[in-house]
Amino acid sequence: MKREVRIMNYFPGCDPTEIRMSGNYRYYLSKKGERPLIVIGMNPSLANRKRADLTVRKISKVAMLSGFDGWVMLNVHPIYSTNPKAVKPTVNNKKQLRKNLNFIREHLNKFPDAPVFVAWGKNDGVYILDTGRKMVNDLLKEMGRECYAFKLNKDNTPAHPSRLPYKIMIDAATNMNCIYKLQGS
Repeated sequence: MKREVRIMNYFPGCDPTEIRMSGNYRYYLSKKGERPLIVIGMNPSLANRKRADLTVRKISKVAMLSGFDGWVMLNVHPIYSTNPKAVKPTVNNKKQLRKNLNFIREHLNKFPDAPVFVAWGKNDGVYILDTGRKMVNDLLKEMGRECYAFKLNKDNTPAHPSRLPYKIMIDAATNMNCIYKLQGS
């Protein structure tokens, strides 16, 4: 069954101001701010500077409604794919993981006090995405960054934002009450 992915407009005032992409890879999408909400998802779906997918639309609105003046959307792997299960471990995809990690490190260093929310959902055994998640997990541990989730799934993975109500996300972003314990690799 193919999942339908909708693209839509951003909410007023939530439009991104920066994007870094190359071909079929998006490293980050963000709205500049001094105190942004940083979110790390699994991989980009369709969002770009002009149009949002459901995940980025929700993240951007939650950031603004929770008192942040910007937001940064990063991912454990930068490949655009509406079907994460189709992402294969090609040589280029492995190379892009390392490049992506540098962009994540750059944003974490640029905003050392910004909260980091992990929101990559369940992986379902996709090797290249699991490799990226482990690399990001290790980077976050190495940098000593405390991480949060909007909500935890029953298996303690961070819930994916597109499946959560705004109320839960806003409460978590405002109160930072759902700490995510980084895993050992």
